[in-house]
Amino acid sequence: MYSYFKLSLLALACALLAACSSVNELELSSYQTGIYLTIEPSNKSDQKDLTAKHIIDSQQFTYSILPERPLLAIKDGLLTRVEASDAPKFVAKGYTIENEQQVEAFANTLSESYAEVFQYEKLWQSSQGEGITIALIDSGFSPNPADAKEAILPGYDFINQHEGANDENGHGTKVASLIVGQGRIKGIAPKAQILPLKVLDKNNKGSSFDVIRALYYAADLLPDLKNPYKADVVNLSLGSTSYSPGMHEAIKRLNALGIIVVAAVGNVPSQVAFPAALPEVVAVGAADLTPSGWHLSPYSGYGEGITILAPMTGILARKGETKVFGPEASTAKGDSESVTGTSFAAPQVTGVLALLLAKGASASAALAIMEQSSSDLFTPGLDTQSGFGLLNPWAALRSVDSKSKSTSRFAVQVLDSESLQEIMFAEVKAEKFLSLASGRYHLVIWEDLNQDGLWDRAHENSFQSLPKQTIEVKEGETLEMTIKLD
Repeated sequence: MYSYFKLSLLALACALLAACSSVNELELSSYQTGIYLTIEPSNKSDQKDLTAKHIIDSQQFTYSILPERPLLAIKDGLLTRVEASDAPKFVAKGYTIENEQQVEAFANTLSESYAEVFQYEKLWQSSQGEGITIALIDSGFSPNPADAKEAILPGYDFINQHEGANDENGHGTKVASLIVGQGRIKGIAPKAQILPLKVLDKNNKGSSFDVIRALYYAADLLPDLKNPYKADVVNLSLGSTSYSPGMHEAIKRLNALGIIVVAAVGNVPSQVAFPAALPEVVAVGAADLTPSGWHLSPYSGYGEGITILAPMTGILARKGETKVFGPEASTAKGDSESVTGTSFAAPQVTGVLALLLAKGASASAALAIMEQSSSDLFTPGLDTQSGFGLLNPWAALRSVDSKSKSTSRFAVQVLDSESLQEIMFAEVKAEKFLSLASGRYHLVIWEDLNQDGLWDRAHENSFQSLPKQTIEVKEGETLEMTIKLD
């Protein structure tokens, strides 16, 4: 099903063109004359009354006393709390009058902004990855970072052949914190558990033999080494340019047991490293947001076999505020640093899969949901640059969240045109109004295919061509759009 949405100042013409027959087609109707609502200024105070309270009024500044706030009179370093009624007396004596004002920092950390842009708090209302074990085949984990320590299981060191997985490099610790971080570093699935399996040394190098053994260990398939913490998902933020038949066979075994394997595509453009290139692996690339939209990160690999892109760094300008975001990770020393590279894109996808599994989705269902709910960036459908598109965590989670159970067949999802994050989600029964404030949006049509109360998929090509599919609501105007079911 393919739809186009176009907007003018006088009218909205919306239509959904069906490529195949359907019992109930979704039609988007419009009010020909248009409905526009003026946004009034937020300050509705009576101007005459306000003027009477001015104590400073010049060409440069205007300052008004607000009696409900504490008041301070200041002169020569003397600070005196006063009543609003007494303020004129102190002004006459040369005092400066100050209402109490709230002060705040002008920016969040990159990590806090990243969690805000991608709506972690909203995700966590539905799932935090409870009961899910993620095997992290990497350089181990350092016990120092307190923000993730409680989520770490006893691991195994396949380099030195002993229990424990002390991280000599710091790479594995950073990856783990992006999944289960619970302090200033926000992990996307903070209640999942990490099983660290060390296969990389202090130089971030390792052997495919150790990776193969770690894969079998993650599934508790090694006859000589038992694993009491069988994994649900495996994260491989590592790889090689060479195909490994032994690794391929191990991953097939894990897939047969319902264990999802996620791997980074690597940091060489136009290539997908192994094991990410294997068809049984979720291959994750990276995308950055710029003023012109989402693009492949300059370091991200891509090509045949790529599955999905995870959002990394970006600048988001919205309503006069500029927000710079990007992932930060805990280091082996216990502090934090900004991270780039597909090694740190893969854990975002791993974390979202953990959220879906924690809600009861099977491995195959979780993968299908993640793919179908992603936001296309380039060529419609699966392509060699972005796979299925940009990871959309909340859209994916809705498909398995019983709290969001549908009572209709269709729904409209409104996305911010820059970040592609959800602004609104509304079911469509007979008629539904969507009030959109000034801004630019994309629309996605969702359908409950089997009428089980869960949203199954977004219709393909519902907003693939970004310039054409952008709906713009002008400043000072609100558009109300009607959606009907026939």
